[in-house]
Amino acid sequence: MDYGKILSSVDYGSILKAVWPVFILMIAGVLFKVFFPKIKGSLGERYINSVLSSLPKDKYYVLNNIMLKTDRGTSQVDHIIVSVYGIFVIETKTYKGWIFGNEYEPYWTQNIYGKKNRFDNPIRQNYGHVKALDSLLTEYKNIPIIPIVAFSGECDLKVKLKQENVVYFSGVKKLIKQYKCESMDRETALKIYELIKHNNIDSMETRKEHVASIRAKLKGNHEQSENSMDEMSKGDSRVLNETHSEPQIINSKPTQEEIAVEITASGKMICSRCGAEMVKRKATRGENTGKEFWGCSAFPKCRNIINI
Repeated sequence: MDYGKILSSVDYGSILKAVWPVFILMIAGVLFKVFFPKIKGSLGERYINSVLSSLPKDKYYVLNNIMLKTDRGTSQVDHIIVSVYGIFVIETKTYKGWIFGNEYEPYWTQNIYGKKNRFDNPIRQNYGHVKALDSLLTEYKNIPIIPIVAFSGECDLKVKLKQENVVYFSGVKKLIKQYKCESMDRETALKIYELIKHNNIDSMETRKEHVASIRAKLKGNHEQSENSMDEMSKGDSRVLNETHSEPQIINSKPTQEEIAVEITASGKMICSRCGAEMVKRKATRGENTGKEFWGCSAFPKCRNIINI
């Protein structure tokens, strides 16, 4: 059999034309799986940022991704809104599935089709952010700080709460607008805004140290917060300094590793991009062969990783 003649008679152009659409769909599918979690997270952040930026700019001054120095290291706050009605501290979560918990439990539970993951109570977590502000804002004792925890619409909140502000992204603006009693004038709000902005840690070195502290927790050094809920209900002092100017929205972009994981109980964690559990793996090829890393269990749908 003359294979040369057979091969020369094949119409490769027709074959390529026939399989090309399939090849394109395969590539599109791979790209979708790789980039969808990032796109989804980015869209969620853009949505909440647009909600906050739509607040009246003469009364609400927005800061995004603020990192403050604390006695224990650093505290990263997703959003701070300084307004004449008080200071709003917002912790955002992009989880999916059913979310169970209450304000008193140290951990909440995420349930995705029967697969359960525990994560730190976000109310207590946000309380740590409030305390970080306390250490900075000490001169103005009568200015309220209002903590808010906001979840994306992809989850179903089944939490049992009495007083805490836990809402979906879509309800954040409405909740903020419910506070109508002015606690300070515009000049004071601008001073506080400038003070927080001035104390924001934006150096890459310090933010890398913050990431390093997260890695240490992933290795089993995560400690449960001992702050009582009674202390959370007490009134705290608030602060201020001088000099101010017309504010702009601040958005210190976090590193990939800062936003990649959420610490859970017993040193475990879940992926903050898709909500699946992170697992320890070992690279089998490339220049990192043999090195361990944390990878999302939803791979290849989500390719979130943290180097160890």
